[in-house]
Amino acid sequence: MTDATKAAPADPRNGLHNNEAEIDSTALEWLTWLYGEKPKGVIWIGGHADNWRGRTFATTSEAAAAAYAEKLDAAGGVGVYHRLTTLRPELASGRGKVEDSAACVALAMDLDLAGPNHKAAGYPETDADLARLLEKAGLPEPSAWVHSGGGRYPYWRLSEPVDLTEPGHLEWAAHVADSLDKHVKAWAKHLGPWKIDTVRDLARVFRLPGTTNRKNGGAEPCRVLSAHGPAYTLADLEAALLQAPSPEPAPEPAAPFADRADVSRIRETTVRRTFTEEPARTFCRPYLEKLRTARDGEINVKLNSAAKVLSHFIPDYWSEEQAEGFLLAALEHTEYDGRTWQAGDTIRSAFRSAAGDWKAERPSPTVPGDVFGQEGAEEDGPQGWEPVDLSEILAGRWKPVLPVLGRREDGVPLLYRGKEHAIAAEPETGKTWFALLQVWAVLLNGGRVLYVDFEDDAGTIVGRLLNMGCHRDRLRPDQFRYVRPEGSKAVGDRLPALLQLPTGPADLVIYDGVTEGMTLLGLDPLGQTDSATWRRILIRPALNVGAATLATDHVVKNREARGGYAIGAQHKLAGLTGAMFLLERDQPWGINRRGRTRVLLGKDRNDGLRQYAVPWSGTGAHPGLMHLGDLVGDARDGEMRVAFFPPPEETSPEEDTNPVPVSLRKAVAAVLAVLEKQGRALSVREVQAGCAGNRKGDIGQALDWLVLNGRVVVERGARN
Repeated sequence: MTDATKAAPADPRNGLHNNEAEIDSTALEWLTWLYGEKPKGVIWIGGHADNWRGRTFATTSEAAAAAYAEKLDAAGGVGVYHRLTTLRPELASGRGKVEDSAACVALAMDLDLAGPNHKAAGYPETDADLARLLEKAGLPEPSAWVHSGGGRYPYWRLSEPVDLTEPGHLEWAAHVADSLDKHVKAWAKHLGPWKIDTVRDLARVFRLPGTTNRKNGGAEPCRVLSAHGPAYTLADLEAALLQAPSPEPAPEPAAPFADRADVSRIRETTVRRTFTEEPARTFCRPYLEKLRTARDGEINVKLNSAAKVLSHFIPDYWSEEQAEGFLLAALEHTEYDGRTWQAGDTIRSAFRSAAGDWKAERPSPTVPGDVFGQEGAEEDGPQGWEPVDLSEILAGRWKPVLPVLGRREDGVPLLYRGKEHAIAAEPETGKTWFALLQVWAVLLNGGRVLYVDFEDDAGTIVGRLLNMGCHRDRLRPDQFRYVRPEGSKAVGDRLPALLQLPTGPADLVIYDGVTEGMTLLGLDPLGQTDSATWRRILIRPALNVGAATLATDHVVKNREARGGYAIGAQHKLAGLTGAMFLLERDQPWGINRRGRTRVLLGKDRNDGLRQYAVPWSGTGAHPGLMHLGDLVGDARDGEMRVAFFPPPEETSPEEDTNPVPVSLRKAVAAVLAVLEKQGRALSVREVQAGCAGNRKGDIGQALDWLVLNGRVVVERGARN
């Protein structure tokens, strides 16, 4: 942190004077203070009165934004909010997602105080508690303090707004916001323990000073308490967080494939550290989002559903009282107009009704067989040989599996949670780069990754991630674990512990180099039985903890004999529960080159990716392949930059308006060649005779398509 940022100079902006007393600031004064540097993008204002649709205003139009806020406040809604980051102007409606951010003007926290709006136990009680929290956390002085009507918002305004549309800036700002959130929460837990709302999302909204907080029937003004603090650069805040004291020692990284004694220590540590709200919060996120967006009449139903899901974590993660408090805190961000005790009754009733449904523990993965575990060990339990309860499916509560992990440049996720995926490609096609892009995407979203590397070394893999823009903090032991196996002894005993990172189970597991890995374990890459053993040893334990697996493999050299998968056993393809990605190099990769690789979708068991791909019928294409996108690696300036783009939408000139179906392209080409060669009208029989080697049925369908699309004209003549 620079010396300038340690002082508390006067801030001359529009009426927000430098005194410790409460300031009756208006919405206009606050918006001018916050967005006064005229950052890129537009200001978002919205709330309950406009059903969260909101409106956007240029950063030079603070007066219009303030007028709209006053209009919403006069309508009597629960609250009026502004989005902290500005939005990209092209967003059609709504407050957008993180990736829609244009500029970051400040970082902030939402620190609730115990009171009428926060009746659950565990909140700080006084402003002195909050001051002590930030002091102990070693954070720089906030630029401003806002009274939200129920809690306090400390703001750290940026003297130089960060343009989030610049490469890497969105990830940088998101990382600093995430670090601030986690650091304050760690100290709150240490000092209280106190509850702190999660606000690391750059799309987060805050109550707007100059408006009214009408939560729970009250009418508390949201107002600025002080704005005497200095402004900071984002680099200042990042440096301050790196230097800030930690309330407890950082967890020690676990050694790859540690010995049996170390595994016990890792397992004990994992159990202790996962006894937090984070697994439950992550698991329940879709239900909490439905609860937040529900209308008043729907809230009890959504609350009941969320409580039943949350009961899964009782008593392994929480007591019933802790889980109830978590849901009551979530309820405060809704339009719920009932009393806390009524909500508590609903939650406890749901816990009781779900008690018999969620108590079955997931079996710990064990692996039979000599070097893969204990000699002659058998899996406990019935091993699936019992009827499956179909009640949830028949009741309509089953939902199809959708890809949620990894990403393409347009934001399309590529991997299914809890499913097996594979990449098959020739050497030098970028398959490890493709895998690392998915690793980076998971890490940026706060996920955890286990990387098992059978081919390379830590320096290469971590170096590539850093060159891609991945922040070093994302590669710490609580989020990323790298393993370079050198032997095969007792893999089955060691893998379950490696899958449990200090903050929870891995979300993504990479197996880089299947052929080398199978060879290391004494398995035959060409053998059907050994392929099943590989899956039982390394894939199934990862799926059991809910992780997606992604393995890289080779393809046979003969392109036409390759089919839809990699080298070796067809069992590899048949057993995949997720997706198979086939990579075909179009332009060579290397230093001072721009390489390009087509990524083809060879299998999509859950059918959630095909909608994002287009048919592919290139030379030697296997039937059914879909073009999912292009992997581009640009190293023309000496440093590799990698991205995965959607497939091009344009088609060849002859298909501009009427693209030929993939199944008919060969027959259509043959028919057109015969007609062009003869240069005269032909009968159907003559066309069929000229298209030797094609089935008559295909030729007939090709003629029908050509006629329907105006490419061939039928002339009625005399019968022969």
